[in-house]
Amino acid sequence: MDCEDLTTVIVSSNGTFSTTSYWDFGNGCEVDYLATGTWENLGSSVYSTTEDGDTFTQEISFDGNEMYFDFIDEGVIYTDVFVRL
Repeated sequence: MDCEDLTTVIVSSNGTFSTTSYWDFGNGCEVDYLATGTWENLGSSVYSTTEDGDTFTQEISFDGNEMYFDFIDEGVIYTDVFVRL
């Protein structure tokens, strides 16, 4: 299993979220990043998230139990997919 597949995002109806991501630094999967913050639905599938005083705005789409959003890393567009458990 790829360590990135262990990444979790918990989105709560009270407008808060938490994220835990994992990476293999050579000793198996380890926590790479922890974040907590707030989120807001701005309409038209656009959401803002705020963590550590920084606010990000992003289009997020939903299909059944899946949440999708794109991000760009070094000019390459990736799509993250999270499945509701």
